[in-house]
Amino acid sequence: MLTDELISAYMEGNTNEAETMLVIEAMQCDSRLREFMQMSEDIDNELYSGHSCKADGSYRQTKDIPMTAVAASDGDKNLCDIQCEHFIMQRKGIEISDKMLAEEATKNEWLYSEGTPLYNIGRLLASMNFRVERRFHCSLSDIDEALKNRQDIIVIVDGGELTGNREAEKLEDILVGEIPDHAVVVTAHDAEKGTVCVYDPQSLHECDTYPEEQFLDAWADSCSYLVTCEFLGL
Repeated sequence: MLTDELISAYMEGNTNEAETMLVIEAMQCDSRLREFMQMSEDIDNELYSGHSCKADGSYRQTKDIPMTAVAASDGDKNLCDIQCEHFIMQRKGIEISDKMLAEEATKNEWLYSEGTPLYNIGRLLASMNFRVERRFHCSLSDIDEALKNRQDIIVIVDGGELTGNREAEKLEDILVGEIPDHAVVVTAHDAEKGTVCVYDPQSLHECDTYPEEQFLDAWADSCSYLVTCEFLGL
């Protein structure tokens, strides 16, 4: 049976001949698994080395992000990334419905029923002539630089750590693991006030403001995954 543990062992070179053949045969039949393996190879040095910064300025060893990590929350029917990309397009005057975007993403296998894999975030924007860059282990200084350059920013967070019970979320991190499950657009950072403003598809507000510490804790669950987007024009 193919499991996340077996795939991780294969990627680390710790499978026997039978297990290796099982993974190879699965990749031949599963385009999503092949795409994940290629993505993992492309960002291997970035994702699996180094440390990530905690809100208090200390460091912790980073954890592997599972192949099933997706930007998806039940409240938005797993369309949070689609809605974030739609929001960015609207800011640039591009008129298109989020329904059409969801259909396009599904057709191109960028969006699955369980949500958008992290490596597919920004695909719709790229198809609309945006230059898109994806990076792990970023910081508030990277956000500041992107904002300074008038770029749009999507980050992946643990949605519950932004809007839920933070004590319960800390317990979840310990017992279950860190869960990067929600996409938001960063619209502003005020270093003097120590706040970060985001557009959240699940929120009723146009903008939600959070203390830096709370934002960084939620963002750290995705290894501080940052997607920057620059519109090149129609």
